Amino acid sequence: ESMKKPEEGKASFYSPRYWKRILEGNYGMYSDTYALIRYRQGAYEDALKYQTIACENRNFSDGELNERYAIYYEQLKGGKAAEKKLARFIQEGQATSKMKEQHKRLFLANNSLEDAYSLYVAELEKAAQEQFREETRKKMINQEAPDFALLNLDGETVKLSELKGKTVVLDFWATWCGPCKASFPGMQRAVNHFGDDESVVFLFIDTWENEADKEKNAADFIASKAYAFEVLMDNDNKVVAQYGVQGIPTKFVIGPDGRIRFKSVGFGGNDEELLTEMKTMIEMAAAEGRKAVP
Repeated sequence: ESMKKPEEGKASFYSPRYWKRILEGNYGMYSDTYALIRYRQGAYEDALKYQTIACENRNFSDGELNERYAIYYEQLKGGKAAEKKLARFIQEGQATSKMKEQHKRLFLANNSLEDAYSLYVAELEKAAQEQFREETRKKMINQEAPDFALLNLDGETVKLSELKGKTVVLDFWATWCGPCKASFPGMQRAVNHFGDDESVVFLFIDTWENEADKEKNAADFIASKAYAFEVLMDNDNKVVAQYGVQGIPTKFVIGPDGRIRFKSVGFGGNDEELLTEMKTMIEMAAAEGRKAVP
């Protein structure tokens, strides 16, 4: 009803456009919940209808929403149709691990060829990777990275300029930031992926904190999750201002030449997508930076 009469209930300090975005976001969230209710009631057509609304509201970028969509789709449309639908998700880089497992189950049920499946998915993912690399290349920038010197959780000074020649990832975050923390499992996978590559450095810059003991607050959180992160403390919020960050999480990928090549804001909720994004940006930034370093 609020979508039919968007002017009702709007606070005076909200612009009509911003208020509409809030209503659309709420409608997507409620559609997801209602779809689950209808699915459990056995009303699969309604479940798929409202889950489609929820997914479209997020442009099919939310992994959990997509997973439920795939489940409802299979229940209503059948295995063969769901297999084809899931194949498109994989091609477009929007499939989570669970969706890939669902696709594998359906593919094997329809084809019974393990080896054929591996080759088939490899081709689908190759197409998605090529498309993603092309989209990522268009986002490349070329800006000087402001130098800074911050203490890590061991009290050691880390200076950005001393890392020149390496590809550096800066991840601005805070312990109160839900999307920041939600992105960390994916970022840990990225750290692990480059664990043996000494030319790649990840720096997680804790900023905008309100705790009295900011170091202990950050250290306790990192320890509680057993993350292998190099955390730097931006206690006076100077570095976050230097980089013009307006919201967190915000990541910068700096090439070996000391130039910012990529900026990524927010987290879409898909760990695999984040890992792919980080790998692609790091590889491209490293290659571009090496061109400029004699």
